[in-house]
Amino acid sequence: MEAESTSGSTSIGDFTDATVSSASGGVQAHSDQQVESLTVETTSGSVTLQVPDQPYEISNSSSFGNFRIDVGTSPGATARISIDTSSGSVQLTRP
Repeated sequence: MEAESTSGSTSIGDFTDATVSSASGGVQAHSDQQVESLTVETTSGSVTLQVPDQPYEISNSSSFGNFRIDVGTSPGATARISIDTSSGSVQLTRP
């Protein structure tokens, strides 16, 4: 699944593999399915993600903003989440 916005919020739900990007606006994603891969890129806006409880390999980058990660992490996990934001907070939680 792919979703993109140049201005405004972007939301997706129930995915196993997704790429979401927003130039100006927040990103929300929620999945009850086992996630294989999630890539999120924002220039300006908060990121709120809810994913099932499983181990994830997480890479994240933010120039300005706070990260809150409340899911299991494990280098080398088969499920991968990549988050890149220039300005905005990130919340990664379980439903």
